[in-house]
Amino acid sequence: MISIKTNINIVNQGLINKLQGLADTKALLRPVAFDVLALMRERIHEDGLAADDSSLGDYNSKYLKFRNDNGRGTGGAKKRFSFSRQLEKALDTGPTEKGYAIIIVVDQRLPLDNFLNKKNKAKGKKATKIVSVSNKELIAFLEEQTGKKVWKLSKSEREYAIAKYKKLVAEKLNTV
Repeated sequence: MISIKTNINIVNQGLINKLQGLADTKALLRPVAFDVLALMRERIHEDGLAADDSSLGDYNSKYLKFRNDNGRGTGGAKKRFSFSRQLEKALDTGPTEKGYAIIIVVDQRLPLDNFLNKKNKAKGKKATKIVSVSNKELIAFLEEQTGKKVWKLSKSEREYAIAKYKKLVAEKLNTV
C-alpha cells in the first residue's frame, strides 16, 4: 500500500488568504490614488499642462504683472493655475464606493481678497471686495477658459495607475 502525504490544505488556505487580500480593493487603490494625485499636481501646478499634455497657455502681460506685484511671478508667463495654492490644497484622495478617487475635499475657496487685502494694506491701498467661489466652480471656470480638460487623468497618469495597480496585485499574490 502506498501512502501519500500532502500539504494541500495549507497551500489552499494560503491561496484563499491571498485572494481575500485582493478583495479589499480600497487597500490596493489608495496608494495608486496618492501617487496619481502627486503626478497631477506636478502636471497642472508646476508644468502647466492639460490632461492631453498640451500647454495651458501663457498669462497675458497684465495678469503676469499682477502676479509679479504679489510675489507670485516665479516661473515666467506659463500658466500653472497656482496663485494662492488654495486649489492645490483642496484636492486629495478619498474613499468611494468602488475604491479611491481624487476628490475635492475642501470645496469652499477662501476669498481671494484675504490674500490681496493683506498685500494692499501693506502698500497703503484700499481693500477690495472679491466674491469667493467654490473650488469646483473655479475648476470649471479654468477649464472653460482654456477650452481644455485639466483635472482629468492624462494618458501617462492612467498608464501609471494601471501599472501600479498590477504591481500591487502581483505583490499581494507573491507574498508567502
